[in-house]
Amino acid sequence: MNFLYNQNPKNKIKATRANGKYIYIGGKKLLDLSNASGSLLLGHTSLVYKKSLNKLKNIGSNYSLMNTYVENYSLMLKKIFPEYSKFIMCATGTESNMKAMRIARAITNKNKIAMVSGSWHGSVDELLYTGMDNKCKTKKNLSAGLANSKNTILIPYNNFTTSKKILDKNKKQIALLIIEPIQQSMPFKESEEFIKLIHKYCKKNNILLCFDEMISGMRLPELSVYKKLRTTPDILTFGKIFGGGVPIGIIAITKKIENLLNKNKQSVFFGGTYSLNPFSSYLGLNTIKYIYKNKKKIYNKLETMSEVLVTQLNNFITNNNLDLKIIRYSSILRIIYSDKNLKNKFEKDLFENKKTKKINRFKKYIYDNNIFLSKNGAIFLSYQNSMEDIKLILKIFKSGFKKFLT
Repeated sequence: MNFLYNQNPKNKIKATRANGKYIYIGGKKLLDLSNASGSLLLGHTSLVYKKSLNKLKNIGSNYSLMNTYVENYSLMLKKIFPEYSKFIMCATGTESNMKAMRIARAITNKNKIAMVSGSWHGSVDELLYTGMDNKCKTKKNLSAGLANSKNTILIPYNNFTTSKKILDKNKKQIALLIIEPIQQSMPFKESEEFIKLIHKYCKKNNILLCFDEMISGMRLPELSVYKKLRTTPDILTFGKIFGGGVPIGIIAITKKIENLLNKNKQSVFFGGTYSLNPFSSYLGLNTIKYIYKNKKKIYNKLETMSEVLVTQLNNFITNNNLDLKIIRYSSILRIIYSDKNLKNKFEKDLFENKKTKKINRFKKYIYDNNIFLSKNGAIFLSYQNSMEDIKLILKIFKSGFKKFLT
């Protein structure tokens, strides 16, 4: 049982506050390597966040109708992502993925949704599945209480040959293929070819494509995976960083999709009490404007720190013949507890499940040395980190690797 993440409520860790690059848990001050699952590119309580909070008191409270803050944010998003004509605001990332599927079904009159095993799309019943094998012949549900999965088609990540065979059998019934293009479970550059092939296949076979860029959106120097690879999907969903520290979800649709929606006899329902939240829109707008204006210095710093951390840890791993490695896609980092050339989360889990005790001892050691590593092991650096932090992480991780993972 993982000491940090067991199911006994009395033993669960509880954070009390966070500031800058630190999170406070059970009276301990820890260097936070999670930053709210990658949401806080600027770190906790950034200057932008604090200034925005001071001005929010003048807004009043939520209006539950279109407002100038949502309108201004949409204009800014259009400037950054001009390939999209309309931005639909939602309360959460999960909600944006639910509504993306609704859009696809409405304009295609098809029911099936294809998803990529290992991708995470939030708490959406139809997407809480993963493959039980490397060819996705059988599904495993990730939660009790899910609806029937008959309309969910699963394809393997980084295996286009098998994915194509599955898609070929179902392509006439698929309303949407949704993919987290760079999965936080396996964030490596080798995935780019698979993403391009999936994009090309969907375009050729008239299947709507959605990129779930909750994590990769605004975390890359190119600002998104689709911009970096020049593979514009029909629908794009954002969240995390775009809320500036509070919940938000955003659906971006191309002009083609917008026109099809307008022609639809029955309108698609997008409503929700907090779907047009002036608070998250104002805070998100200020955060994104700051990142966009200062993108060169922000991303140069993140790229430099990430590269130093990954390179030095991997050199240490090689020199000590350890069975693990660190992979990264920009400033999305992850420890893989195997040195094999793994292609997807299924393969990763096969190896890591054999090392659960060792991994948990390593995580406990990290925690005891005042560094917070999230349950899933993903590392997200923030702009508030420094090279001194990188030196500390290197010191503690190297020591932990040698003590517990040899």
